[in-house]
Amino acid sequence: MTVLPTRQLLGTATGGYARLARQVQTGQLVRVRRGMVAENATLTPSETLHRAIEATAPFLQRGTWFSHRSAALIHGLPAVIRSGELVEVTRTFGGHGNTSRHLRARAGILVPGEGTWVDGLPATTLARTVLDLARTLPFTEAVMIADAALRLGADRDELLAGVGEGRGCRKAERVLLFADPASESPAESESRARIAAAGLPVPEIQAVIRTSTGRFVARVDFLWRAKKVIGEYDGEGKYTGEYGEAPLEVVQQEKERQAALEAEGYLVLRWGKKVLRQPGELERRIRGALASRPFALPYGEMLA
Repeated sequence: MTVLPTRQLLGTATGGYARLARQVQTGQLVRVRRGMVAENATLTPSETLHRAIEATAPFLQRGTWFSHRSAALIHGLPAVIRSGELVEVTRTFGGHGNTSRHLRARAGILVPGEGTWVDGLPATTLARTVLDLARTLPFTEAVMIADAALRLGADRDELLAGVGEGRGCRKAERVLLFADPASESPAESESRARIAAAGLPVPEIQAVIRTSTGRFVARVDFLWRAKKVIGEYDGEGKYTGEYGEAPLEVVQQEKERQAALEAEGYLVLRWGKKVLRQPGELERRIRGALASRPFALPYGEMLA
C-alpha cells in the first residue's frame, strides 16, 4: 500500500487541510504517522508494519538502518509480526536507544558492509539481520528466520563467524547450528524447533520413503525412521485450491498417499495451524505417537 506525504496530496487536490482531515475522519485515508497518510485498507500485521516502515523511511537520519523484525520483513524473512509491532531501527551515530509511539531505536555499530538498500529502504544486511534476531528472539522464532535465510543463500559458516561474544551469542550459535535450509516453510521450521526444544528425538526432514524393493512412495516432512513414524504439516492452502489444484482432488491424493505409507508399516501423524497455536499440543501428540511404536531409538538420536 503506497504511503504518501500529506504535502504531496495537498499539492494535487483542492480543499486543503480541511478536505484531507475529512478523508481521515471518514476513513477514506488513515494517518500512518505525522505527515504521512495512506488509503484505508484491511491489512495483516505484517502489511501494517511494512506500511509503517515506508512512512518512516523519509524521516530517517543518515546512519540509521531498519533492523531486527523490520529488516526481516524487508528481506522477506518469516518474522512473527504481531499487531501493534513498532518499526525497529539501529542508529550508528552514537547516543542511546529509545522508544516512541512509532519507533524503537537501538544504538549500535555496523561494520562496513552490514548496511544495504532493499527496494529503496535502508536495512541491515540479510546476515546482520539474522544474527540480530538469533541473539534476541525465542529459539523457535529464531529458527524460522535462520532456516529461511539459509534457503535464500546465506552462508552458515559466515553467520557462525559473525556470532562473536556477549549477550545472546551462545543462543545464536545454537540456532545457526540447528538451522536447516531443507525445511520448506515457516510452519515446518516452527514444528521442528518446538520438537527440539521439548527434548524429543529430532526427525529427518524431507525424507524419501521407498518400498522394500526400492519403489518411491512419498517424500515426507518429518521422519522418525527407527520408530517408523511420519510427521506431516498440513498447510491451509493445500485444501483451498491456493496451489492450483482442486481441493477434492488434493484430498483424494492425500488419502491414497497416506494409505500407501501405512501399507509400508508407517504411522502418519498430521497437524496444522490450529495444533501449532495450542501450547504443548504438538509435543504431546508426537510424544504419544513415538511411545506407541515398539522400535528402539538408536543411541545418539536424542537431542543433547
